[in-house]
Amino acid sequence: AFDGTTLNIMNGYSPNVSLSYTSSNTATGWVQFACVPGYALDAAVGNLYICNNGVWSTKPRCLTIGGCSFLTLQSFVSNATGLMATGQSQLMQLAQNTSVILSGSYIVFACITGYTNTGGSLNVTCSSSSSWSPFPTCVLNTGGGGSLTTTTMPNNNGLSCAFDTTTLNIMNGYVFNVSLTYTSSNTATGWVQFACLPGYALDSTVGNLYVCNNGVWSTKPRCLTTGGCSFSTLQSFVSNATGIMATGQSQLMQLPQNTSVILSGSYIVFACITGYTNTGGNLNVTCSSSGAWSQYPNCVPNTQTTIVPSNSGATCTYSSSLLSIANGYASSWTGVMTPTAIQALSGASITYMCTPPYNLVGNSVMTCNNGVWSAQPVCLANSATTVKHSSNCDYVPNVANSYISMATPIQFINNQYQRKIQFACNPGYAFTSTSGQSLVSCLNGVWDPLPVCALSPSCSASQLQSALVNVQLVLNSLQAGNGGFLAGGWILLQCASGFTRNPLSGSLNVTCLSTGTWSVFPVCS
Repeated sequence: AFDGTTLNIMNGYSPNVSLSYTSSNTATGWVQFACVPGYALDAAVGNLYICNNGVWSTKPRCLTIGGCSFLTLQSFVSNATGLMATGQSQLMQLAQNTSVILSGSYIVFACITGYTNTGGSLNVTCSSSSSWSPFPTCVLNTGGGGSLTTTTMPNNNGLSCAFDTTTLNIMNGYVFNVSLTYTSSNTATGWVQFACLPGYALDSTVGNLYVCNNGVWSTKPRCLTTGGCSFSTLQSFVSNATGIMATGQSQLMQLPQNTSVILSGSYIVFACITGYTNTGGNLNVTCSSSGAWSQYPNCVPNTQTTIVPSNSGATCTYSSSLLSIANGYASSWTGVMTPTAIQALSGASITYMCTPPYNLVGNSVMTCNNGVWSAQPVCLANSATTVKHSSNCDYVPNVANSYISMATPIQFINNQYQRKIQFACNPGYAFTSTSGQSLVSCLNGVWDPLPVCALSPSCSASQLQSALVNVQLVLNSLQAGNGGFLAGGWILLQCASGFTRNPLSGSLNVTCLSTGTWSVFPVCS
């Protein structure tokens, strides 16, 4: 039995289908399912839903992935002393619930100079039981006799170094941690720790510390550009590829000053739509450190033939009308439209398929044999089914600056063709509130109002950089684009050692608002 529920599961979708419709409500074959982010397939069932001798197998199901409270992590970071983040983290969230961090996420901390961890691991992880691993506790080192000592301040026996406004600045980077003693208005002793903006990495031969050593500063850290891939190349592939859709799983990182480049380590996951199979590169397309995209996938119709045209026979008369048949369509063809637009080589072929619930009568492949086409098949309705002529929703509308994140197969239910398409905006674009919904439906060829993807507002990167004074970066979820950081991104800070937040200033969780402005910055003094 086949109906509207066959291709649907809660919190999931069907990226691939191979069904033969035996009537308007029966079919044979299989359906493959996948889950939306935040959910995973039940391993005991698998991802295939198979019709076996008239009986469907157990239907796959998407189970919630465990998650931990983001508020709990933020509270720990805000109240911890002697602790800093190392910049190593992977915090995964659901778009629909940013208060939860998914299991498997982690963030790595370190105790600052003069402090020792006496608590849990410095690698804090979210377990499958939806709880954070025990948090670390950084306490001051103790000397003999029980008196507290600390090495957070530099040794003042050495000479001071010159200090001005350039000391705490590096190109494409920012101060991550500071331990300085000011011996005058323009001299200081101690050290400065730097980190780099997205798209840049510290020169490993120099490191991240800038140290005053007996009156002389060490070599200053520098941020080098990381490799990147062409964004237009990826967009061209997506625009021209057939039978493919994006799954919604992606991480495309860009530089604010150059949105034409996607940074190395970025990725986007595709899937072949119903009736297509990948014969090319991996469906997980990644940008390598060499600045090149991995080989793109190539989704071809499942029925595509491998007939090689022969040039030894006479050509057949050809016109584009041969690619259409009533209640069906040409799914693939070889050797046509050559050597001219009105001829096909001997051995050329056209493969046809019927739209549900029509059945193909005759050979599905029409072949040119020495100047003569073989018989063209026809698509006939089941004798018990009456179908009114209507568009079958096979045309997918185009939405500028977007890609298809989900597409259901064309279904024929109650004498109506139905289909749904989910659009997602390209990085740097967002749906406008006055446009249609991102999920649009087609009924007998008529689509819902389409969404519109417009340029996303962005917040100034330089403004953020200038505000990072006497603070340490804990973690961030910033995406570069449109000359800055895109709206919705955030950065979590903590005051540097020896500094406290002014209660009248902004929160340590700084957010890029939908207006393209930053929330109020914190002041640590």
